[in-house]
Amino acid sequence: MKNYTLLEKNFDLSLVKLDHAIFHRTFSKRQPYNRSLEDKYDAIPTSTYLLPQEVTLNLISQLPKKVLELEIPYVFIIKVDPSDSPLPILAAHVDINRSCGINIYIEANGERTQFYDWDPKTKTLSETEYFIAERGECWLMDTTIPHSVSLVTGMQRVMLTFSFVKSPYQTVKNLFELCHE
Repeated sequence: MKNYTLLEKNFDLSLVKLDHAIFHRTFSKRQPYNRSLEDKYDAIPTSTYLLPQEVTLNLISQLPKKVLELEIPYVFIIKVDPSDSPLPILAAHVDINRSCGINIYIEANGERTQFYDWDPKTKTLSETEYFIAERGECWLMDTTIPHSVSLVTGMQRVMLTFSFVKSPYQTVKNLFELCHE
């Protein structure tokens, strides 16, 4: 698990109301990692939503102080709408303008998140590791590493994410480990 870790942290999401989330943007642009996606897959876009300021501030206040001293993350809801495609996928990508993220899974249905090594010469991906998040789990991910998500046909995927822009994955991971010693 060099690109992700399950955090032993419970967040109070009682103030999070998905129907109060405000649409922010949709991501569907192809990246070098997924331009030659096999035809059998259906690349599904993902959308981000903003939460009311008081909810966002409440969520941020639940992060360890050492992490907040490093950087105050952005907070979003990430939604992937259900697809009737037989092989829906969030195609391999890196997250633009984000170094790492803490994802709390609100709706999870057995989706498989894969990480890859990218060979720029041959333009090929080699899977290195994966995880399957369950509802309520909290995962820290290095979003600068190419990754994809094999989705489940007909199922929506929803998570709350803390997005770090400057702080590297390993630094955030180390701070969480210090807070739990």
